[in-house]
Amino acid sequence: GRPDENGNYVIPSSSVKLTIYSYVYNYSLMNPDVTYYLKGFEHNPTTVKRSELTPTSYTNLRGGDYTFVMTIDDPQGDKILYVLIADNAGNRTYISSASKNHIQYDHEPPVINATPNFNEDSWTTTSEATITVSSITDNVTGLKKDTVNISYSTDGAYYDRNGNPASKPADFNAVDKGISIADDGSFLLADDYIPNGDYTITITASDKAGNEGTKVIHVKRTTEECFVVSNPTDTTVTYGAANASMSYD
Repeated sequence: GRPDENGNYVIPSSSVKLTIYSYVYNYSLMNPDVTYYLKGFEHNPTTVKRSELTPTSYTNLRGGDYTFVMTIDDPQGDKILYVLIADNAGNRTYISSASKNHIQYDHEPPVINATPNFNEDSWTTTSEATITVSSITDNVTGLKKDTVNISYSTDGAYYDRNGNPASKPADFNAVDKGISIADDGSFLLADDYIPNGDYTITITASDKAGNEGTKVIHVKRTTEECFVVSNPTDTTVTYGAANASMSYD
């Protein structure tokens, strides 16, 4: 049989037994674990070595929607997964991970490339701080844009524009905030989202397989101004320190 226009396989109600023939071609010397189950019918998955993988049969399935789920626990090497679906009437069809319209095996998280316009290792007084995300790359299933989130460290120190202690900003989803994310994952985190203080900003994003990538940016920022009200004769200032020593006439 062939799938319908939505990629689903319709099994006739007269079928008594459904047999699924699974194959894993692994181009490495590993013998990975293969886990599978029929979602909608069984709750406990079965895990076997690839060399022990045999056809799986299901009988007396009630009418409904079922999904055959198979995963491979093997982070190394290239592999192609083939599944042959057959019913007792002799209808057979193959689906393969070699075709991106069917099965895709993706265990790598997206890579977030982000650069601030300030030095992460020292205090900055940049008036317009920004973080440029130049790309979020995922070469298998692709980025899921609505998973791009921005969070602030709970153990950081935050200040308002006058140097007074402030609360930690609320974490947020970039799309919900109206931040435009390009197809390559690029976007700009503007000054409004980078408060004064000493803390970290964490950018996370997931691909369509659910793998999550992370990028952490360290922020040490102040926009306070310092005014000299007399004629100093000697001054000792440590950049970024809360206090400075000064003697004057």
